[in-house]
Amino acid sequence: MTQVAAPAALGFVGIEAEAVEVVDMTANVRAASVISRAEVAEEGSFSISDWSGYPANLPKPAGPFRLLEGEEYATARAAANAANREMHAADASLDGMQIHEIQPVKFGGSPTDPANKIPLSPADHAPATSWWNQLMRDLEP
Repeated sequence: MTQVAAPAALGFVGIEAEAVEVVDMTANVRAASVISRAEVAEEGSFSISDWSGYPANLPKPAGPFRLLEGEEYATARAAANAANREMHAADASLDGMQIHEIQPVKFGGSPTDPANKIPLSPADHAPATSWWNQLMRDLEP
C-alpha cells in the first residue's frame, strides 16, 4: 500500500491506499478522488519522510505512526514485554539478544505481532532506540 497525505480541504489526516487520485481544489475546481481499499488514518497520526541517521541494517516501518501515551502506552508496552518474554522462553538462540519492535510500540506498532519483532544484539539495538528516542523528543511541543 502507498501512504499519501490528502489535502486538508478533504478532511483527511492521511490515507493508505492502493490507488489514489486527488484533483486539487483551487478556483472552484471540484475535488475528485478515487480511493480503492483505502483507510483513513487515525487523528494524530503522521508519516516519516526523513530517515537520516536511522540504522542502515534495520528495516524501516511503513507507518502510519501515532505516539501512544499514558495508559494506552502502558497497556501496549506490557503486552509487548509479555510477548518478548515468551519469545525468549521458546527459543534459546535468543539468549543475549534484545527484541526490537520494527515499528516501536510507543509509535503505534503492534506489541504482539511477530512480524513487528526482530532480535538484535544490544550493540545493534542501541542505535535504533536512540533514533526513536530522538524522534520522540523532536515531536515534543
